[in-house]
Amino acid sequence: MSAQNQHYVPKFILRQFLSDQQKEHVAVYDKHEDKVFTTAIKNVMAERRFHDFVFEDWIASFEPVATKIEQTVLPVYRNILDTRRLERTLETQVALAMLLAFQFLRTRAQ
Repeated sequence: MSAQNQHYVPKFILRQFLSDQQKEHVAVYDKHEDKVFTTAIKNVMAERRFHDFVFEDWIASFEPVATKIEQTVLPVYRNILDTRRLERTLETQVALAMLLAFQFLRTRAQ
């Protein structure tokens, strides 16, 4: 069974914007209400069963694929954060291209 609350922005990216490291909270601006509040990253950039598609009697999910893609690009992403350098290796270029393309496709609009 796939996760109930599925992120369309990976948590490893959201963790770069923490306002409270220990609780993994971020500051959020609600433009409709014009207010700022803090919440856990588990509550933002995610929707219930976002990666699931219901077809009559069964559910297809690409959550496992999303997880695999995230795991594939995570080492390159972490290396960029750690070294503060963007290496021009084929591995880095492929990983970043994959992450950007996947993030573009992984939205409600798409």
